[in-house]
Amino acid sequence: MLTLVTPPEGLPVSLAEAKAQLGIKVTTVHDAMINRLIAAVTAKLDGESGMLGRALVTQEWTMTLDYFPAEIVVPLPPLQSVEEITYLDAAGEEQTLATNNYAVLGIAGSKRARIVPAYGKTWPATRDFPESVTVSFTAGYGDDEDSVPEPLRAAILLHVGHLFENRETTIVDERTALSVEVTPYGFDDLIAPYRLWGFGS
Repeated sequence: MLTLVTPPEGLPVSLAEAKAQLGIKVTTVHDAMINRLIAAVTAKLDGESGMLGRALVTQEWTMTLDYFPAEIVVPLPPLQSVEEITYLDAAGEEQTLATNNYAVLGIAGSKRARIVPAYGKTWPATRDFPESVTVSFTAGYGDDEDSVPEPLRAAILLHVGHLFENRETTIVDERTALSVEVTPYGFDDLIAPYRLWGFGS
């Protein structure tokens, strides 16, 4: 189970960038709406339920497991750091696993990182009880919008512009039978290289 502990402090694109995308120069009348659209499009891509299967701006999570598997696959790349691993020992007492007992592979990589026992070490025994192991980790490209890859920022701006101009999901012109798609042309191409399709990706 994944739990968001500390959400991102910012968004992948700023209000000013979105307004520039929309050609809005002075007025602030639409600022609240544009901020909501940025947040909505970001949520479509980011975090546990996002389309990408990854974290964008820095965020802190915990992951609970029922036991220690052969290797722990950490979701939501790119992984910045593993803060700690705690577990319930056979007696039911909470213990913190020393950092020299495990190795983290794939930090800052585009794929999911892995945690394995350090060379010559094995995982400790845990109580046979649900959520006996907790991994606390930090994920995301960085602390501000400039750290997020430009194709993803461009996709967010593209989608924000699309939603701003088309206030309904689908608009049908009865005269031409033309419709406006839910996502704008080019959006899927921009995000495709960053999308994780399988758990082992």
